[in-house]
Amino acid sequence: MRILVVGGIYKSQRKTIDGGYTIAKILGTYSNAKIDYVTQFSSNEQALTRRIKQRLDTLGVNYMDASSVSMDYGEMDAYVMNPGSNAYSLNRLRKNIRGYSCVIVSTDIDEMSVKQILAKAQNSGIPSIVFTRGEFEVSETQSREVIELTEGSYELAEQDIRDVLESSGYIGETVVEPLSQTEIIINKIKSIYVVPRLFITGVLVLILFLSTMALLNYFSERGEYPTHVNWNQSIDHPNCDTVETCAQYGDDLIDEIEDHINLLADPYVFHENRTNTNFITYDIVDGQPVDAVHHNDLPFGDEERFLSIWEMYDAIVPAAYDGAVDRFRLFSDGEGSRVAYVSISPTDTLLAVDIRDTNNRSQLYRTLIHEFAHVYSLPISDFTCASTDMSCIKDDAMLSEYMERFWTHYDENWYDNTNKPMPQREAFYNTNFSDFYIPYQATNVKEDFAVTFVQFIIRPAPVNPVQLKDIKVHSLYEREELVLMRLEMLENILALEESES
Repeated sequence: MRILVVGGIYKSQRKTIDGGYTIAKILGTYSNAKIDYVTQFSSNEQALTRRIKQRLDTLGVNYMDASSVSMDYGEMDAYVMNPGSNAYSLNRLRKNIRGYSCVIVSTDIDEMSVKQILAKAQNSGIPSIVFTRGEFEVSETQSREVIELTEGSYELAEQDIRDVLESSGYIGETVVEPLSQTEIIINKIKSIYVVPRLFITGVLVLILFLSTMALLNYFSERGEYPTHVNWNQSIDHPNCDTVETCAQYGDDLIDEIEDHINLLADPYVFHENRTNTNFITYDIVDGQPVDAVHHNDLPFGDEERFLSIWEMYDAIVPAAYDGAVDRFRLFSDGEGSRVAYVSISPTDTLLAVDIRDTNNRSQLYRTLIHEFAHVYSLPISDFTCASTDMSCIKDDAMLSEYMERFWTHYDENWYDNTNKPMPQREAFYNTNFSDFYIPYQATNVKEDFAVTFVQFIIRPAPVNPVQLKDIKVHSLYEREELVLMRLEMLENILALEESES
C-alpha cells in the first residue's frame, strides 16, 4: 500500500510540531505502508528542519518531493494560526499520482495546492481524505471524505485522526518498529539510485511533451481559437510605437515593479463564514469619497486606513475612467469569501471591498484590477435591460464577442455556474482546467474576462500560446485600447510603489 500525504508543518506553543505533519507522523508510526509526504520545509530554521527530517527518516516517511522556502515555520495552536512557510504554493506536487492507494490532505497549506492535488486524485480515481480545522471549504464527493477537527489543531486532534485512519484501514492499532540507522541509509541510497532512472524517464517524457505541444500548437493555429494580433500595428505612446514594442515595454514595467512588490504573490487565505455586513458607503465626487453613510461600526481599524483602498483604486485605473464609479462601500462577509464586487445599474456604479481581505498588498492590487475589469467590460450601455444580465447583452458588445469566441464550445447550461453546487462547479473546472487560471474564473464569462484581464495586466505577454487560458490573454493584444490601458495601469502601479518606498 502506498499513501500520499500533503500538509503543512507548524510550531506549537507547546514546543512541538503541529499541522499536517501530525498525519504523516501517525501513518509512519502505525503503518508499514509506503508513505510519501509533500510539504514545505523552512530553510531559515535549519536546525528544526534537520530534526523534523530525522524523525521522518526514522518513521520511514519519504519526503523527496517536499520543497523549501526562505521563511520561518508557521505557528499553530487551538486559537492561533500563522501560516509562515506554509503560505506558499507547493511547487513539487506530483504530476502523476497513479499508484497511490489514498491521498490524505490537511487544509493548513495554501488552498490552490489542496484543490490541485484533490482534483488529481479525483481524476485518477484515487480515494482521498481531507482533515480540516476550517481554514477553507472543501466539499465531499463519493471518493472524498472530509473530516472536520474540533480540537483546534492537528496535534490536539491526534486521537481523532488515528481513529479515522484506523477505521479506514490505513493504520493498525500497534506501533510498528522504527527503522534502524542502517535501514535509513539503505533508503537514502535507493532514493539516489532512482535519480538516473528518473532523469532518463524525464527526457523521454520531455520529448513526448514537446511533440504534443507542437501538435497542439499546429492545431490551435488552424483551430477554433486563432488570435489576430498585429504586432506591427502603430501605437501612439511616448515609450513605444508598435504593439510589439509596447508589449515589451509593459513587461519591462513589470520587472521594475517587482523591485518593490511581487504582483503574483499569493497569500495564505483563511475562509470564514460571516454574515454580510455593510459598514460605510461613500459617494464619489470628483474622485473624492464624500457624504459617508455609516451602516455599522467598523469591527477594527479606522476610516482613514480603509479609505486608502479607494485612493489605490483611483490611482491605478486609467484616467479615461475617472468618474466611472459613483459610490464606494466598505463591507465584510468574512476573510476569504467575496473579497470585492461591482454593482452596475443605469443610475450608478458601486465598488465594494471587504475590509478583511485587504491586508496583502499584492492581492489588493489584483482585486482592484479585477473589479476595474468589470467596470470596463460591463458598461450599462451594452445591455438592453436595466442590469448587466448576460441575457440582455447587445450582440456588438465587447463581452458578447468574447463570449461567442471563448464560451460557445461549452454547453449552455455551463454559461453561468454562480448558483451551481460546489461539486458541479469543481467538475466543470477540472474538466476544462487548461481553459482557466483559477477555479473562480470558470464561474461565468464575466469572471472569465476579469481574471483574464488581470493576467493580461500583471504577467508578461504569452508567446505562442497553446492553452485556451493563455490564448484569451494573447487575444487582448488585438485591441490597441487595451495595450495602452495595460501600460497606463502598470505605470500607475510603479509610480504608486515608488511613492511608498
